[in-house]
Amino acid sequence: MQITNDYSKFSPQDYLNEYYRVLNHENLFILNFLHESYKNISFQRTMIELGGGPTIYQLISSRNKVQEIIFSDYLDKNLQEVEKWRNNSKVSFNWDSYFKLVLKLENKKVNAGNLINMKNELKNKIIELERCNGYDKKPLSNYHKKFDILSTCFCPEIVNNEKDYVNFLRNITTLLKLNGHLIMLAVKNAKFYKVGEINFPAYKIDETHVKRILEKIGYSNIKIKTMEINNLRGYGGIMGVTAIKISEAPA
Repeated sequence: MQITNDYSKFSPQDYLNEYYRVLNHENLFILNFLHESYKNISFQRTMIELGGGPTIYQLISSRNKVQEIIFSDYLDKNLQEVEKWRNNSKVSFNWDSYFKLVLKLENKKVNAGNLINMKNELKNKIIELERCNGYDKKPLSNYHKKFDILSTCFCPEIVNNEKDYVNFLRNITTLLKLNGHLIMLAVKNAKFYKVGEINFPAYKIDETHVKRILEKIGYSNIKIKTMEINNLRGYGGIMGVTAIKISEAPA
């Protein structure tokens, strides 16, 4: 089995079709986790979505709890995919089933009016699309301010080893204010993740591993919910993580 680090081969369309074309049990777990996580957060001013890929599902529940969202990713083609959705392009990915489920979670009627309002609310909250690089000590070169919420989904574990994983988390944590909220989704015990016919690397982590590292770099009140999966795509589960930043990590 060939695993590549060449992200020029990453296809946003293949990724979306691989993981999000069908609203399956994995996605139901994810949307429920995000709904509960944001429900427990008071209203905040700023949020950074770090390594958001070509997806916006992870932001739907956040729209009620934040004033501004900066969306970032390493790949321009992922940012372009999100921009298509923001601009109502006819060729953008259809996230309606995800919005409809969140409407149900929020005890709102699933109808055309509520669906349109919900999508417009989120689009208005996403004020900028930016390039980021979690390997850099300054992951967002255009931003020096810190955010109230840091959201990162299936991104830090793209590294190959323990040192890079710790440094990646430490680097992106510099974007978060003290007492700020971390909301993270991660694949558990992954060997790789499949996108179309290509496999990309994923560092093997579990709940104990994640908790230990987050404590090391300055987080507390760490809570992890896990869905175990017998999956041929290369991973054994999905972990939903929330934590509070209580100190700056040592260099």
